[in-house]
Amino acid sequence: MSFAWVLDASVVVGLYVPQPWSDQALTFLEAAIRSRARLAAPDALYYETAGALRKYASARGRGAPDATLVDLARLVDLPIETTSCRDLTLEAADISLRHVISTYDAFYLALSARLGVPLVTADERLVGAVAGKGFDVRNIADVAGQTGRR
Repeated sequence: MSFAWVLDASVVVGLYVPQPWSDQALTFLEAAIRSRARLAAPDALYYETAGALRKYASARGRGAPDATLVDLARLVDLPIETTSCRDLTLEAADISLRHVISTYDAFYLALSARLGVPLVTADERLVGAVAGKGFDVRNIADVAGQTGRR
């Protein structure tokens, strides 16, 4: 295994819902899988992604539930190691309270800090919010071709 990343839900959602960063997310994930990089996320990844896909399906109308279920089946087949939010709760709460970061984002930051690996996100607001605070958070636009090196 060459490298490890914590994946934010924003990157994963971009695999299934057209976003400005969707091509970069796909390139990143394909390269990570090819290089056998370790991919990790809090188990909230599935809840957040399912919620975003449901919202998108509602906007698309009829026929969307079948496509959403196919997308979710593909998601659960991705080689992503998950850590229980229960196991991250205290660390995430501390990060959220000390740095005024959303609790959702704090779970991803807590796992990234615990594993000592970067968090990759498409959330520019999050990248800006943690700048200079000791977290290794990288925008998908900056790392799409970097799965095998820091």
